[in-house]
Amino acid sequence: MFSQLSLKMKMLLSFSAVAAIGLVIGMVGLTGINRISALAEDVVANALPSIQAMGIIQNAKTEVDSAENALLSTELKGIDRKNTFARFEVAKQTADAAMKQYEPLVSGAEETGLWRDFTSAWNAWWDGHQTYVKLVHDYDA
Repeated sequence: MFSQLSLKMKMLLSFSAVAAIGLVIGMVGLTGINRISALAEDVVANALPSIQAMGIIQNAKTEVDSAENALLSTELKGIDRKNTFARFEVAKQTADAAMKQYEPLVSGAEETGLWRDFTSAWNAWWDGHQTYVKLVHDYDA
């Protein structure tokens, strides 16, 4: 049947077939790009701010741990000791601000449960820190 068609018609059908294949490939590509774009928007709007907030919380905890270790030094006296205690408050404020930034980004039941577990562990750790600070103040007195 194809052999009975004129050259003009064969060329037209061939180019039409190639155009149809190109259209299908283009539609598949466009669909993929739209999906990737939606995922990228989620990463930018949710994942990266979450990671950034958790990094700030981790740095604040490290700052508290560092200051606690500094207080163990018997060579730390006077104003240096007072400044070390001030580092605790700055780190706590920083961590609290990051937690407030993170909390609205929590999505899904699993992440909500993990966040609840994390905040419980954080509060228990902070209570332990407060106990340590009280012991150091008692020792200094």
